Amino acid sequence: MSNLLALADDFLDRMNNPAYGGAVNDEYSMKFARLLQDEQFEAQLNQQISDVNQADALRSHAWLWVIGWAKSQDVAVQEDVLVELFDRWGDVAAKAAIIDLVLDRLEDEGLPSAQTRLEEFPVRFFARVMRRAVEISEPPPRERVRDGEPFAFPREPEEAQPSMAKAEGLLVALLQVGNPMALAAASVLLRHAWRGQGQLSEFYSRLLDRLEPETRTEWERSIFRGLA
Repeated sequence: MSNLLALADDFLDRMNNPAYGGAVNDEYSMKFARLLQDEQFEAQLNQQISDVNQADALRSHAWLWVIGWAKSQDVAVQEDVLVELFDRWGDVAAKAAIIDLVLDRLEDEGLPSAQTRLEEFPVRFFARVMRRAVEISEPPPRERVRDGEPFAFPREPEEAQPSMAKAEGLLVALLQVGNPMALAAASVLLRHAWRGQGQLSEFYSRLLDRLEPETRTEWERSIFRGLA
């Protein structure tokens, strides 16, 4: 990591991490604002943000600022980094911020057809995070009973169960962003055949039950248009 990026990481963490307290947050916000008044510093920072290829280069609170800055200043963040951050972060608002950044940089990307498979989704970022969301861990290796026991056949491993947290978090973030491409991705995710499909559909139904009637009607119209 460059000295400039290390400096930015420290400042941004102190600006945005509530653990430091409001006084420290405000102090470093003012310090960093003064740094950004230097056009050379800003240009170098933007370039180094674009060059970062590891999610571990910055702390989470620093990345949250960078995501918003990148959108407002049209700064590119590498897709691999965004995918890794999206996979790590559980906060739906943070996930939605990444989706907003990705969508903001799309160039007239057409919406997919109703038959589009998850792997074929036209926005590669969405295809990648959806694939990660529906992955299921490999089952444990088959075990044998101890030597000398009669009928020492291999024991059948327990079937791997899907972890729904990633798929549910992704679905909520897509619905929260709510633009046509995000809703198209939500539709493809709900339609994708995997072991957790039924549970995800039930989760979506519970979300609908909590909505105001007008919002529910709009979600159903947008989602099921893609599911037709």
